Amino acid sequence: MIILFLINYVVAQILYCDVKVDGIEKGQLTFQLQCDSTPQSCLNIQELQDFKLSHISEQKMEITNPIINKKWKSEINNLYTQFGAIGQQRNIESGEVDQTYTIFLNKQEFDGPKSQWLVIGNIIRQEDKELLNYLKWTSQSSNQIPNRDIKFKCSL
Repeated sequence: MIILFLINYVVAQILYCDVKVDGIEKGQLTFQLQCDSTPQSCLNIQELQDFKLSHISEQKMEITNPIINKKWKSEINNLYTQFGAIGQQRNIESGEVDQTYTIFLNKQEFDGPKSQWLVIGNIIRQEDKELLNYLKWTSQSSNQIPNRDIKFKCSL
């Protein structure tokens, strides 16, 4: 039992994402990758260079469907990104929002908001939650125009 735990611990990888708001560095998000459950999802990590999130408000990033075959069926309203998105799971029945932030990477054939998004990893530090909370509030938009240009640059 202990040996299996150690093996899983060694396999776990961390994805580091530097965050810039309007060109100014705001910090780094750290994600615990979930490659052990979906190893194919980690093959494309090297392609994850820069991606933009135009809106990071809760409304734009809610994930409303359960995991299907180890993937999230994601409805991110009109949020389209080339590589990925950050979101929270929302329980449809209770309306409660999960406190875990998750990074998603879309499949290669992107077919709109109903694409299957691979779960890449979860936020693991309290500072990361505080930074994401700041990003949510600072990125509120009016007339669908985001107030801030928010960029993530991620690497292993």
